[in-house]
Amino acid sequence: MTTSLLLALTLLAAPQAEMAPLDAATALVLVEDHRAPLVEVRLEVPVGRWSRWFREQGGEAAWEALLLDPDRALLRRADALAVDVATSVDSRACTLRATFLREDLPAATELLRGILAEHPLDRKELKRRARARALGWRLSMKDPSYLLERASAYLLFGEGDPRRLSYAPPWKDVPSDAGLRAVQERMLAMPGRALGVAGDLDRAAAESLAHALLPPADGARPQGADPSLPAAVPLAERKDVTETLSGLTQVYLADVRTSLPLQEADAPAFAIADHVLGGHFYARLSTALRHEGGETYGAWTRSTRETVETVYAASTFTRTDNAAVAEGKLSQVLRTFHEGGITEEERNAAVGYLRGRVPFTRQEPAQILERALFERRLGVPQGSLDALVERAGALSLEEVNAFIRRFYDPALFRRVEVGDRHQ
Repeated sequence: MTTSLLLALTLLAAPQAEMAPLDAATALVLVEDHRAPLVEVRLEVPVGRWSRWFREQGGEAAWEALLLDPDRALLRRADALAVDVATSVDSRACTLRATFLREDLPAATELLRGILAEHPLDRKELKRRARARALGWRLSMKDPSYLLERASAYLLFGEGDPRRLSYAPPWKDVPSDAGLRAVQERMLAMPGRALGVAGDLDRAAAESLAHALLPPADGARPQGADPSLPAAVPLAERKDVTETLSGLTQVYLADVRTSLPLQEADAPAFAIADHVLGGHFYARLSTALRHEGGETYGAWTRSTRETVETVYAASTFTRTDNAAVAEGKLSQVLRTFHEGGITEEERNAAVGYLRGRVPFTRQEPAQILERALFERRLGVPQGSLDALVERAGALSLEEVNAFIRRFYDPALFRRVEVGDRHQ
């Protein structure tokens, strides 16, 4: 049986995510699977860390506060029911997640209603978390890997660009209880929200749950809620960057450029090329810098699946007195990759890897739900990630190498370094 046929059979056998509008402002995403008596619910609102409004209004504290009442009554109820409940925030969205047994659906629904309803807030815990975030950021500024990522983002994206916000100092102030509740209410009513349900529920039960949990929608989004992503810094204005961190005995290096957005026509070729260059233990970078020369314990590429440009980096680290050697090898690997491309054997192995990992993203309904919600957050058609894999498998070696000649030109990269050359 061919890998392609096995993949097709796997996709057909797995439950599918069904996405349909619940109302004009809300999508219901359902992965119905009755093999196990479990239910996963994900309420997702379309605003996150890339939003100026979210940051200015204390959105992260407001979303955390959903689970934080002063006597921990909500979390004690969750523990008594064995309901796993948590909140999370990313660049584009905030999510409330709950997992529970099907038999506990009525009680879990009431718990979630209590979480989403107005309730007293634990200000001490919110302030403690705000201080912890501030402390964590200060500690991160002493982490060379973090500084390397931060310097790369600041090189590529200008002042005020939301893609810098992950590296900005967190806000210490916690808004008033009334302010936090107002932000919660605005977030929960935002158009573009989604309720995802995976597991042992049919559509009628999922719709009933959605109506029980969601407040009436607001037809308008707050000003500044949508992230404004300007163009990246022009190539001619990008300069190599050197950051110093006292006391380091190693140098951290990266060759960086803007990434390739997920919806671009070259995205399948990028998936193959990136895997060959830095996506596994015997990739080109690791082979040259670890296995052959012993310059480092690690060499890799880094990028984010996004529909906008983010940072793409080929990175490594080495001891300070070996910096020049590692720098030369990092440059040489990129230059050789650009000029010579990959082999047919490497192409086949990369395609096999891409196809082979798809079934591992469909082992349980919650994974399928997450994949569907992720595609929805990015605004790409449902099934785009799986389709990208099949498009990659259809590419010839010549097509992949033509892309490598365009994308991996060393002139498009800049060097970022973090170290202490004065020791």
